[in-house]
Amino acid sequence: LLKKAQNEGANIKNIRGQGLEIAFDSEVSYDKIIQTAAEKGVHIANAGECIQLMPPLTTSNEILIEGVTTLTTVITNLQSN
Repeated sequence: LLKKAQNEGANIKNIRGQGLEIAFDSEVSYDKIIQTAAEKGVHIANAGECIQLMPPLTTSNEILIEGVTTLTTVITNLQSN
């Protein structure tokens, strides 16, 4: 989903990681991404110079898709401002 959003123009760069532990970079302010995503119920970590996703291994596919979709929408909306 992150690569799809990246291909559709979301400011997501350098996607890396394995399994559920994924990180990426963005030119959008990490603080704004984290704050806005949290307001929408998606909690992510600022790992210094990247955004890091580390959901519990027991998270369902449905919840993962919902969270990543919300996150990519947040980034797209913030880059438009």
